[in-house]
Amino acid sequence: MFFKRFLLYLPVLFAHKPLCVRFKKDVFKFGKIYFCRSCFFLYLGLCLCLLVNIFFKYLFYLSAYSFFFILMCFIVVFLSYPPLYKRLNRIIKDFLRFSLGGIVGNLMTLLFYGEYVYFALFCLVFWLIKHFYSAVRAGMKLNACDGCPELYRKGICSGYSPKVACMKKYEDFLENRIFAKRRRQVSSDF
Repeated sequence: MFFKRFLLYLPVLFAHKPLCVRFKKDVFKFGKIYFCRSCFFLYLGLCLCLLVNIFFKYLFYLSAYSFFFILMCFIVVFLSYPPLYKRLNRIIKDFLRFSLGGIVGNLMTLLFYGEYVYFALFCLVFWLIKHFYSAVRAGMKLNACDGCPELYRKGICSGYSPKVACMKKYEDFLENRIFAKRRRQVSSDF
């Protein structure tokens, strides 16, 4: 049943924004599947960083690499402050998410190489920053659809209608499954 639900929700599962014109630039579409652009670049940066750290182990211990890693942490944290991030060009946002993926990859490498104190310290700092930024972002999300002509219409807006269609398909699937089970029970009772 999990696999069926996964398949029914797959077109919108990885899209974290409404799928309307206003948010179109924040989503990629691969075939029939929508994918959050920021997540795509984050995972790409993570994978590439892990590959570099696996195949070029010596880089991780170079001072220049450590300096670059720490510098990127400061740049990503500073430019990712939600009110500032919102105003940035989409390509810069993509680079920031790609870099964040690289930072996460380096954190995983710290753990792999037994640098537990540094790993814990970086994780604590990033968790605190994420917690603070999430609170700021939550306030901004309340106004994300301001000015949209569909905002005060009855019903579901065009941005969420693909997600609702997937929910309806899953509901139909469950209904058919439940009724089929009941029919089998009724027929076996006779």
